[in-house]
Order: sequence, then structure tokens, then C-alpha cells
Amino acid sequence: MTEHPLIFIPVESKKRELDGKILLASALIARGWKVIIGTKAGIRREMLHHRNALYLAKSVSSDFIPFYREIQSLGHRMVALDVEGGALTREIRNDLLRSYQQDAVEYFDYIYVFGDKIKKDIAEHIPYIPQEKILVTGEPRFDLLKPVHDPYYAADIEHIRNTYGNCVLINTSFGLSNSVLGEEWIRQFLETTGDIPEEQRPLYLLKHREGKILMQEFIAMAKRLAERFPALNFVLRPHPDEAQEVYREAFAGILNLFVDGTGSVQPWIKSAKAVIHHDCTTGLEAVLAMKPTISYIPRTDERITAWLPVFVSVACTSENAVANALETALQQPESLSAPEKEKGDVLASYFANFREEASDMLADHLSVAYCQPSTGPFGLVRLSLARLRSRVNIVRLRNKSRKDGWDRFIRMDREELCKRLPLTGNLNDISALRISIRGGNTAYLQSLRKS
Repeated sequence: MTEHPLIFIPVESKKRELDGKILLASALIARGWKVIIGTKAGIRREMLHHRNALYLAKSVSSDFIPFYREIQSLGHRMVALDVEGGALTREIRNDLLRSYQQDAVEYFDYIYVFGDKIKKDIAEHIPYIPQEKILVTGEPRFDLLKPVHDPYYAADIEHIRNTYGNCVLINTSFGLSNSVLGEEWIRQFLETTGDIPEEQRPLYLLKHREGKILMQEFIAMAKRLAERFPALNFVLRPHPDEAQEVYREAFAGILNLFVDGTGSVQPWIKSAKAVIHHDCTTGLEAVLAMKPTISYIPRTDERITAWLPVFVSVACTSENAVANALETALQQPESLSAPEKEKGDVLASYFANFREEASDMLADHLSVAYCQPSTGPFGLVRLSLARLRSRVNIVRLRNKSRKDGWDRFIRMDREELCKRLPLTGNLNDISALRISIRGGNTAYLQSLRKS
């Protein structure tokens, strides 16, 4: 019998990441892995009390080198899958330099990327990453957009349709310009964070300024659509890092225009008649889900605009063009529900998910590459105290979140995992799983079946 190691899977944004990580976890558990999934803080706590496990990072950042060194000293090994690996600008070298920082790359055994084209771009622009380290796997969260995974979101889709009926999703991504943490915080972050290479800082400051203008353009566009299509409901879904008040105030009194950022975006995409975005990953997800997808780009700058989500969508530069495209989508949805061959081929070159199942590709490679069993936990008294402190912090942070409006991911929910894991199709018998919540913010998952 081959005993696989323990893998740690951190989640920063519940709305964006958790479902895909649950799908990946289920694929790994079905192959005999033990999984600890949870918040970054919880994962760090647990890793420091284990040895010889595997860490799946969501970025390769110089900011975290002290953490990399610390866990490496405990025998842990690291691989990475960049969650932002698909929304790329034309100046892709800048994106790659920020995503894969040179002094951090050496700590990772493998770097998983979304598609073949991204691997080729890394080879061309980032010579300090050995080619044998880069593997194409796609991104597991995009698997959930395929019809085979419709049961995963069935209850969510039913709830959305019962609440909003025929609706169009308007997705915004102006977290750098409309931060829930406030203008002063985001400006200080952009000016001082080491997570942005110094030569690229002006581009992020530009994106911050341009986003403020674009946000007002989206507000005006949403109002125009609500007036032109009174029989439709329009749901504006802000990025998880965005403040929602500006939208709620702007739409006050408009009966068919709503602001709702609850849950993950996938069931919203599946429920909508069409999806409108600027240049964000949601546009790519909508195309993968075969939904009519419209990109509203009244302002564009190739230095800061992610080109691929625009390319695969119906690109519109005016409110009137958006309205006309939406009219076509409503009357002839099949004409916009699948990308034409050229766009489909380009999308497939950047997203392996377009034709394959990323969760299986990633789980298969990990199962071949790693078979060393983990050791732990150790220091049980210290670990128990650290878990208790985490539970106290969760109560404090939940109270603070209610006040400042930031929907932080701070806790794991056993009931939610019991509901979601069987829906992935990999684990049908929940009674054959061990699910243990540790410290309130991590979950230990293991199959009880003998492999």
C-alpha cells in the first residue's frame, strides 16, 4: 500500500477559491491523500506543528520568503498554482515577474500554470524558472463551470433564480479603486507593499486611478440597461475586496437593479441570461460556462487591461453597444453562448480546463510526484493553545467584519463541507470521510477506506 503525504491547501477568498479547492481536495482524497484546508492563518499554524508535508501555495512571492524558509526547515515541500494566472495584460512579462518573483522561485518544486501558452510565455520571459518545474494543469475552480458539475451548484442556482428570476449578472473588479478597507489603506498598500516589483508600481497606481473612472462608467451603464430592459433583473456583483455602499447608493429606488455579492460566482454565472464584465477572470469563467459574455471597455489601456477576457467576449465600448449585444443575447443566446473557433483555440491554449479536467490533472501529478508520508502533529500542548487562540480570534474578527463590511474568510464550516464534498462526484459516501475542524479555521479531511 502506498501512503501519500498530507497536503496543506490555503484559501484566501472564500467566494473565489473555496469551491475549486474543495473539488481538488476531493480528487486528492479519492487518491488516498490526507488534506488540511483552511485560512492562510490556520494553515500556517498547523504547518508549524507537522513535518514532511506538502504546501500548495497560491502565489510565489518574495514577501513570504521567511515563511517558506520556516516550513522548509520542517521538511515541508512546496508547489504553487497562481490563482490570478489567467487575467493577463498584453505586457505579460510584467504580470509574470510579479507572479513568480526570482528569489522566491527556488523554494518550489513545481509551478502549475493554467495553459500551454502561459508555460511558453514563462520560458520566453522568465529564464530563471527551469522548464522542468513548470507543468500545465489548468485551474480546478474552472472545472466547476462544466455541465458535468451542475449538481454541485444546483441548490444555489435554484435559490438565485427564485430570488431574481430572469437576471443578467454585472460583475465588477475594482478592488484596487473601491477597497472595502478605504482609500487611505489601499493607497498606502500600493505605495509600500513589497509584493509589487518597484518598476511595476506606477502601473498599479494607474490601475487604481483608472478604476475609479471605470466604476462610475459601470454604474451609469447598469442604470441605462435597467431602464431599457424593465422586465429583466440586473444583479451587480462587486469583487469581494470592493465596498458595496457606492453601488447601493447609486441604485437606490431602481426596482430591477440589485447589488448582491453573496456566495461564489459560479452559480451566479450559471443562473444568468448573460454576463457583463470589464476585463476580469469572471469573463473567462462565463465563456467556459457557455454563457453570452459581454465586456464593457469604455476605457482601455493595454498596460493595465487584461486582454484575454476581453478577446473571448463581445467587446463593447459604449453603453448603447452593450445594450444591443444584450438584446442579441436574449433573442439568440446560442449565437453568443460559445466562442467561435479562433477564440476557442486561443482560450484552450491559455486554459487547459477548456478541454480537460484540471482537478484530475493536478491530483494525478501530485500523486506521482509525492509519496512521502508526513510526520505530525507535534508539540500538542502548544498546538492546542494556538488553536484555542484561533477560535477566540474568529469571534473577534467576525464582529469586526460586521462593522467594516469586509466579508473575510475566517472559519471553516463542517456542515458546508459535508454538503459540498459529495457533490464533487469524487466522494459519494460522506460516512467514509473523516472531517475534523481544527482551531475553527482549518479542516482535516481523510478517507476512512483502505487503499
